[in-house]
Amino acid sequence: MKVSATQLKELLVAPGHITEEDLQRAIDHSKEQNRDIVDTLIAEGYVQDEQLGRLLSEEADIPFVVLGNEKIDDEVFRLVPELVARKKRVVAFGRDDEGIRLAMVDPTDLETIHLVSKRVNDRIKPYLATKRDLEIALNRYKENLKDEFQKILQSLKHPSLTREERDHLTVTIVDTLLHYAYRSQVSDIHIEPYEHRVVVRFRIDGVLQTVLDLPKDLHEYIVTRIKILAQMQTDQHKSPQDGKFRFETSGEFIDVRVSVAPVIKGENIVMRVLAAYVGGFTLNSLGMGDSQFKLIRHAIKNPHGMILVVGPTGSGKTTTVYAMLKILNTKEVHICSIEDPVEYDIPGVSQIQVDQKTNLMFANGLRAIVRQ
Repeated sequence: MKVSATQLKELLVAPGHITEEDLQRAIDHSKEQNRDIVDTLIAEGYVQDEQLGRLLSEEADIPFVVLGNEKIDDEVFRLVPELVARKKRVVAFGRDDEGIRLAMVDPTDLETIHLVSKRVNDRIKPYLATKRDLEIALNRYKENLKDEFQKILQSLKHPSLTREERDHLTVTIVDTLLHYAYRSQVSDIHIEPYEHRVVVRFRIDGVLQTVLDLPKDLHEYIVTRIKILAQMQTDQHKSPQDGKFRFETSGEFIDVRVSVAPVIKGENIVMRVLAAYVGGFTLNSLGMGDSQFKLIRHAIKNPHGMILVVGPTGSGKTTTVYAMLKILNTKEVHICSIEDPVEYDIPGVSQIQVDQKTNLMFANGLRAIVRQ
């Protein structure tokens, strides 16, 4: 939470917690070190971490929490994916009739509160927690992706490694990426080759975040493994390819759409994770206002007409259309769709996959639907 020097003077100097000279010294040091004034005050021992947290919470009239004193249910804790928790510096630590109790470094951050509220589909009650307390609590997440990959990379360096063992570790690399992406509610996995390294980035809430730097010599193995899964031509490196596969995690099957494109330093891979947490959205949970929701409900009930759903990649067009189809999909009607690609299997809907090889395109697919 941003705190001005004037506020700190009122909170710390006026009640006599520190002297005005100490505060000025801390301000000077924070400027010299290009560090936040609150961090400087704590690091240099002018004030205790918890003491300042409680003072700030009283000033802002926001409840304060010491996470170390809380018995946090694991199911509640993991409502917020690790990538979101670490990036936004938040921890879900409780749940009651008022909603999810969320510890935050900045409980006045309404954008983050709204984001988490949409993700957990519940109201948020923000609490102020100190940076240090939050960092300790975040360690509760299982070892992160980098730690897991360090173990795999160490195994790959073993001099007596056989080809079969290397192939097995390559499978483990791809599986680990997919499982971690699913746990973190990632929409896309980008694998980008450069001259001396391979960068892995996750798209979460529309923003790409770098999560791994891998040795360049692993790139060919990873690409081949993904091509095999997606039933692509493994010996084709000069043309774009598209494919799809399914993997199992946490007891459910997740579809992954794969795009491979040749670039200067190798082949670029983008995997769209079509997980249940995406397909399970309803119109109610897509963040629409009441007036928008009523307008759409009225439009989709009309017996004729057209609805255009438009927007950039990743904005939620397919998710919105599928949410509409779920409302319209009853036993009294027959719904057909032409899609490229079919992202989610909807029971009760006749879904047609565009196929250039058989000349099954949108135009002649539509003609076939009309005849039926």
